[in-house]
Order: sequence, then C-alpha cells, then structure tokens
Amino acid sequence: MNSLINSNLHEKPSESCFRILSPTAILGYGFPLESFKKGLEEKVDLIAVDAGSIDAGPYYLGSNKHYVGLASLRRDLTSMLRAALEQNCPCIIGSAGFSGANPQCDDVVEIVRDIIATESDRPVNLSVIYADINSESLIPKLNQLKPLGNMPPLNAAHIKQSKIVGQMGIEPIMTALALGAEVVVCGRAYDPAVFAAAPIAAGFDPGLCYHVGKILECGAIAAVPGSGSDCLIAEIYTDNHAEIFAPNPSRECTPVSIAAHSLYEKSRPDFFYLPGGVLDITQTEFYALGNRRVGIKGSRFISQAASIKLEGSRALGKRTISALSVDLTQAPMSEANIKSIKSTEDEWRVYGKNGVEASCDDQELGLIVCVNSKNKDASRDVLAALRSGLLHYGYSGRVSTAGNLAFPCSPSDLMLEQKDQTTYFFIAGTRDPIFQSQWSTIQSSLLEQVSSQLPELVKQCTIDFHSTTAGIGFVFIETYDDDTSHDVLLESLNACRIENEIALEKIDAGLAYEWTLYHLLTDSSLLKNCFEVQQWFWDETNWHKKDTCPCDWDRSLHIPGQKPDELMGHVPLMAVNEKPQYCLIDIAEIIRSKNAGINEITYDVFFKTTESFNYALNSGAFIPTKIATVLEFAESEIIGCFSFPAARAIKITAQRRCLAGNPGDRDVFGAQQHKTLLALKL
Repeated sequence: MNSLINSNLHEKPSESCFRILSPTAILGYGFPLESFKKGLEEKVDLIAVDAGSIDAGPYYLGSNKHYVGLASLRRDLTSMLRAALEQNCPCIIGSAGFSGANPQCDDVVEIVRDIIATESDRPVNLSVIYADINSESLIPKLNQLKPLGNMPPLNAAHIKQSKIVGQMGIEPIMTALALGAEVVVCGRAYDPAVFAAAPIAAGFDPGLCYHVGKILECGAIAAVPGSGSDCLIAEIYTDNHAEIFAPNPSRECTPVSIAAHSLYEKSRPDFFYLPGGVLDITQTEFYALGNRRVGIKGSRFISQAASIKLEGSRALGKRTISALSVDLTQAPMSEANIKSIKSTEDEWRVYGKNGVEASCDDQELGLIVCVNSKNKDASRDVLAALRSGLLHYGYSGRVSTAGNLAFPCSPSDLMLEQKDQTTYFFIAGTRDPIFQSQWSTIQSSLLEQVSSQLPELVKQCTIDFHSTTAGIGFVFIETYDDDTSHDVLLESLNACRIENEIALEKIDAGLAYEWTLYHLLTDSSLLKNCFEVQQWFWDETNWHKKDTCPCDWDRSLHIPGQKPDELMGHVPLMAVNEKPQYCLIDIAEIIRSKNAGINEITYDVFFKTTESFNYALNSGAFIPTKIATVLEFAESEIIGCFSFPAARAIKITAQRRCLAGNPGDRDVFGAQQHKTLLALKL
C-alpha cells in the first residue's frame, strides 16, 4: 500500500479533540495531493465527503446517471480509502453516485470494494445504506406529505412514475458505526450529516457538530481563496468550540468566509431545518485564531419530530436540442424580435442576448465546450472535469463565488455520437463582467489544470472552446416529443445562420425529466423501514455479505428548546435613499446568487466593512418592494430580505419561477442571476 501519511505523524492535541478532514466539495472534483497529505500530518478521526446534490436538476435521479466521471470517482476514493485505512479512522461517503439512488450508489460501492481489495492489508468492515423509497408506499400517504416551499400539487400518477429517494440524517450512519463499520457508503444523505454523525456519536455537542458539517460539506469553498477542489479540516473540542482551517498554506479561513459559508444555499441566514431538528446559529460567534484558523462557538441544535425529505423525478419525453452560430446583427436577432416570441420562449434562447436571463443584455458571454475522442469514456470524463473546474474556477476579482456559469438544462453534458468518434459538449453562459474580462486566462489555466488531473485521458481527446462575440451568438433550441416544431424553429433561423461556425443540429438528448417530489415525510410507519444498513466484510481474500440491520431510530437526538422566531432577522423597512452615494459593487466583496433547494433562489451580499453593511441596511435598497423591482420579481415572489451581522451580509430569497433543471430553465444552479445587483445604487 502506497503511504500518504508523513512519517513524522503528530498525534492530536488531546482526546478532547475530534478532527475531521473534508477533501473536496463533491467526490470526483479532485483535490491537490499535497493538501491532502498535509491534512494527514496530524491524526484524523474521520475522513468524510459529500458526493451528491440536487443542484444539477432532476436528470441524475431520474436517469440513474452519474454527474462526475467514474475515473474521477476512483481517483478520489483511492486516496481517501488508503488514508483512512492507514489512519485507522472511518471513511464516510454521503449521497453516493450524486443523486444517492441505489444504482449509482452500487457503482460507488463496487469501486470502494475494488480499492479495498487492492489496497488493504487487513480485514475491513463496510456498511452500505440505501435511500430509495418505493413510490407505491407513498400513494396512500400523499395528503400527509408537506411541500417544502412552493410546489405543484401532487399527482398520484406522476408519483408512480417517479424515482424517489429519502434524505437520511445521522441515525443510519450512527447505526452503521455502532455495528463496527470502518467505511460507510450512504445513498442520499443530508450533506452535514455525513460529517456530524461520528462526532455526535462520540459525545460532542450536536449543534456544533452540525454547524461544522455545514461548513465542511463544500471543502475549501469556505476558505479564501475558495475552491471546490481542495481540502478543509475541522477540530471539534469538548469545551464546545470548533476550529476550522485549510491544510493548503495558500488558503486561509477568516471569520467572514466561515460565516458566509454557513448561510450558503440556505433560504435564511440564521437557522436551518434539517432531519429531525433545527440548527440555530443566531448566537454563534465567529472569531479569528491566527495561523489561518477560525473558531466558532454558540451554535445550537433543537430537536423536532423525526422526518425525512423526499426527492422525486420522472421522465417527460424525448428531448431534442440544437445549438448553432447566428449573426446577431440580423433582424431575427433584434431585441424587439426576441421579446416578441412568447409562445416558444422556453424552446429557444440566444446566447449573447438572453441565454442566461429572460431579459436581453448584450453584455452576455455564451460558451460551447466540446471534447472529442474515439474513446467515449475519455471524452465524457474530460468534459466533466472541464465543466466542474470551470464552474468553480477562482479567478482574480471574483465576486460571484457560488458558480461561474449558467447551464440551461439537466444534464449539462450532452453527447453526439459520430461514425468514428464521440463528442461530449455543454452550452452555458454568464453575464459577469469580471469573468468575461479574464476568459482567455481562465481557459488556458483550466486546460492546464485538467491535463494534470487526467493526463492519460486528455491525451486521447481534442478540446474545443467556442464563445460568442459582439456579432456572433449561439441559438439554443430545446423541444420535447416534437420534432416538427424543432424543424420549424431551425428553418426560421436560416437567414441569420453563420457558415463554418459551430452547428450542432437535432441532437437526440435522451429523455427529459422533471421534479415531482420535494416534500417532507413524517409518517412513523414509513420512517421505521427506511435506511437499512447492509453489512459487508473483507477477509483479506474475499468479500462476504453479513447481516442487514434496520436503522436504529432510538439514536435520534432529543434536545428540547425554543425554535427561533421566523419574523426575526429581516432587513428593517426603511425609506429608500433618494440620493444614493454608492454602487453596490464598490462596497461589497461578494455578490452571489444560488439555488436554495429546487424552488427558491437566494442572493447573498457580503460587505467589505461594518460601516458599509450598516449603511446598506439603512438605505432602503434591500426592502422587498425595492429589491423586487431591481431583480424583476413580483413583490409576492420575494420570500424575505434578511440581515446577518456576523458575516456583514444581506440575504434575499425569492421563489423560482421554474423548478431547478426542469424544462425551460435558464440557470440550473441559479448561480448567474446576480448581475442586476452589481450596479445597484444605494
């Protein structure tokens, strides 16, 4: 076994500390081995990783497909499992296979078993916790399911057609650990639970453990500069404080960066609902410790009735897409003509005009990235690495830290099979002026990064970047079970097509999917049968299946307390300043948008100083009536405008008009809807 551990391994400061290493934001995104090795120089108690999300839309759950290439999964898992075996600590993987559904979870289990068989020089106990929910069992209970936000009415026929998973909390993972598991592979799981279960089982404060899990779930995204492809470490202490730091010496954690990530992808900045309770950070303290570390204390967990979140996806029909270059100076591409097309506005859009948002803006960059190879797996995995690297690339002056691109469909990566090669490609866009000004530098740096991550695969591929210019745009056409309409739309663009530029026409993009469930299940008769723990044993020669045990729901936490008041934390209703003094981009260090679940979008603004934060709070610019106008929402669509002094932050949350990744979406992750805020006067 190739050692990853420094021979000068230091022990933990004391048994009063529980140390957790999070290597990356999503399993398969990769991480620098030097950072990982640095993190292993001191004894760790847990290596854990979140492997999935609902962020990328309903396709991955409905289709049983992976978001990250299998080669990338194997690369990350090899380093993690090797280190866990050497450190003699658990390795826990949450939402295996991205959606956390059984087939993708099985793929990850197969990789894990193969790595252990190759790497381990001793017996190993493995537990697998599946998360699939039988749709038939839900039909009699539909009227008991609680929608999480604004959702369409439940349809029994659609539920029967759906692939459904339940989001497990800490109880199944704690059950597996109590049974002696050294490696735990979970289906769909609440992201922080993967990090919180082991320290809670060891007796550490649940509120602190859940908060640490929320920070660790995205790896070094919580550091400065942030990265989804690097490591983060947390140390939890028995005196109820925790310390967070990045092992990479080029990154540091600051009180603002850790507080900022605490509210990432959440509807509110101050308390969050989770399986079986609420995490309250209204009284949390974030403080600098020196040596690039941050301390937190005061986070509180309050128990509620046991529950799990259900996620469901079903197929809609065959999707056909086209993407072709057009002359933006021609009449069909005029703003007036684009705005007049109402009946098909969700079937085609023009990158360079209205690809990212429905409103037209000439300051929009459209991208089509293609990877061609005779090796289908190589082109798929290289494109996946390019896409994830580009989405989270940390460029100079970046203010939109939640993601650099808007993808129009789920899945983002599409395939064109030709006679002698396979092309995988994606189309995306951005209106961020800072990204656009650095695009050529980002492109070359990204190619270098992916070539170092997947050198053998990149050698088998040709990579092409296509981008819009002042005169050339991309039309993206998307139809479902309607080739006739697709042909009509293509024909209508004949006058403005550009020859000898990229043209991907009538691509069979497989089945399209839509969300059918985003609801809370509280029925105890169904809960008790969820998340059985399947045990496996490696005896140094063969794998043996052992017992399958029910989840021990008696491990649920029972910590009473008063839930925070939902009316607290709102931005004060001040009169709008009629003589604005600042532009938001000049006094804010981060201005980002991101999904908060599948049906809400949240905008986070982090200010450079306490003075600028207080000025913004009192400017009247962030009250619902004003911000609805700026962001082009109806006031009734604004869920709330909140302040969070610990991060010098203001959060705005609104209803999504299209569920994330459903047909018609323009920005599956919701990560590129921030541009209108950049120029806000206040």
